[in-house]
Amino acid sequence: MISGTGVIQLFKYGLISAGGYLSILALMYVGVDLLRIPKTVAFVIVYALAYVAEYCLNLKYLFKVDHSWMTVLKFGCHIGCFISLGSLVFRGIVGWGVHYLFAVVLTAMALFPLRFLAYKFIVFRERACSWDQSRK
Repeated sequence: MISGTGVIQLFKYGLISAGGYLSILALMYVGVDLLRIPKTVAFVIVYALAYVAEYCLNLKYLFKVDHSWMTVLKFGCHIGCFISLGSLVFRGIVGWGVHYLFAVVLTAMALFPLRFLAYKFIVFRERACSWDQSRK
């Protein structure tokens, strides 16, 4: 069962994510249709930019933790994992003949719960492990 705080965090995360995905869709359209960047390349670039913005919002607004280099390191690992996983999912969906913008939405929906759990319990968790001594 999720606590009241967890439900509020999930709701806020949903709002942050919705805004991020609207930005992603707009930037994907600009990159692919207007700038003629290959779909997978545009996907990786756009998601990398979105993750930087998401880090800032999640750090201060959602999880309300202090910036630390350990958090940046964990977030960097998170980005690497989820860009890789997202790219594979995206390519698979596009490979089925789904329009690339709809494939972005499906990829986001598929990864949404896993990303939230990774943020909450790994990336932005206070004292997530004994070697994380960079937090005060």
